[in-house]
Amino acid sequence: MAENQSARKWSIAEIRKLFSMEFGVLEERVRFFEVEPPANWLKTGDDAARPGVYVYWHDGRVVKVGRSLTNARKRAYQHIQHDTQGKMKVLENDPNARILLFTVSLEDCHWAAAFEIFLEDRLHPAIPT
Repeated sequence: MAENQSARKWSIAEIRKLFSMEFGVLEERVRFFEVEPPANWLKTGDDAARPGVYVYWHDGRVVKVGRSLTNARKRAYQHIQHDTQGKMKVLENDPNARILLFTVSLEDCHWAAAFEIFLEDRLHPAIPT
């Protein structure tokens, strides 16, 4: 029987490796951030407030993958504020939750769509886009 992909556990290192294997040629253009809740979610510096993709990760499970063409950090946090599908607010103060950000410059914002499609397809988040 095939493994249920949405139940698969991923380490943060595995997610980074998966991304790097697919988009390694762009590595110099991409900035990676692993942001811990709650206080640090909006305090990650200017490079996190750029276009890119975000991955909500909790205890080895991928909860949500999304993108922003302007500010990935801000868009990711909006899911907490709006409690997307009634499942996101609980992550706000959970010490086992992380937001992974892969950001690029405004000139490279078109890559955010490719990053999102790829990661959504491979990671099978609990809350699909």
